[in-house]
Amino acid sequence: MTYANYKQVSEFVLEGQIIDWIFKDDRTPKQVRLATDRGEFTLKLAKTLRRELPPLRMKDWVKVVGTQTLDFKKGKRKLKVEQLIPRETTANAEVVRCRTMPDALPQGKILVCQKSDCCKRGGKQVYDALAQTVNDRGLGDRVRVQKTGCLKECKAGPAVVVLPDKTRHRRIRPQDAPNLVDRHFCSASSR
Repeated sequence: MTYANYKQVSEFVLEGQIIDWIFKDDRTPKQVRLATDRGEFTLKLAKTLRRELPPLRMKDWVKVVGTQTLDFKKGKRKLKVEQLIPRETTANAEVVRCRTMPDALPQGKILVCQKSDCCKRGGKQVYDALAQTVNDRGLGDRVRVQKTGCLKECKAGPAVVVLPDKTRHRRIRPQDAPNLVDRHFCSASSR
């Protein structure tokens, strides 16, 4: 398998509020920090966008369209902004939910430890809750919930690992399943 087969490139869309700009030495904006309901994102601006940036200030609401590169070999995700579209604000603006294009959702797995310590702490119930949440969100074709052996978090079980970004979660409860799935595999249809 060549190195290029370890990467997946797709489109993403986010909506949120500008928190800050990060500049290069020559005062050209290089990155933008954006607040969404999923948290803060630091997004790299494409070189073409840096030269022709629309007039935006901090606390402006924007829609961001860009490309997402998943590097499975390095376990990293890179987001690059291709468009920043200003959005009119209202007096009672609320945080906008993350909306990722359905095609931009990464293929993923959620590994749930089923060894004795994790099972004693509710590992089977966590597995069932995650599987149900994935199905409820319509992500069954993109995300697979899988039982696994020991994840080396015995004292802090039940343990869960989310792939492809290899994020580890400990002490997961069944009621945490919707938040965990939304956080890693957010889409407009799942909200």
